[in-house]
Amino acid sequence: MSKNKNKALVEDTNRKIKAYQRLSLYGLIPGIIDLATVMISVFSSRRNVTLATGLSRYFYEVFVSNGVSYCSIFVSLGIAAIFILFGYFALKAKLWANISITTLYLADFIFLIIISIQKGMEAGSMDVEAVFCMVIHFLFLVLQILALIFYFLASKALKKEKESA
Repeated sequence: MSKNKNKALVEDTNRKIKAYQRLSLYGLIPGIIDLATVMISVFSSRRNVTLATGLSRYFYEVFVSNGVSYCSIFVSLGIAAIFILFGYFALKAKLWANISITTLYLADFIFLIIISIQKGMEAGSMDVEAVFCMVIHFLFLVLQILALIFYFLASKALKKEKESA
């Protein structure tokens, strides 16, 4: 193979790897945002968990209704730890971590839709915060799916580069 073709192949592979690495970073963000949102809501008079994960939102409301809102921090801390752990391994190019983050976030997105619809039916209409939260969840889910796609593209490019060498 000519030197220029090989150089182009290496550059293409590096672009795909960098895109994958950037997209994998987004796997860390939901857990961090979740923890920050719940902590702000618990320790301030602002009772708004719009950016929290569906599971954290659910437990926050359960704990607040029982007068122990601080317990929701432990749920949120567990969720943040899971996302950070899987995000760390995703950055190390572990496929199982990427699939786990995407699956967990998809499950949380579905759970968020269910609790938002249920809450909307009780209130008579869907509130803007719930719609905003679903849009944010959807965007992060798309970023995770893109990370998976770029994982496979980078893997394929690396194999192609090894074969040409």
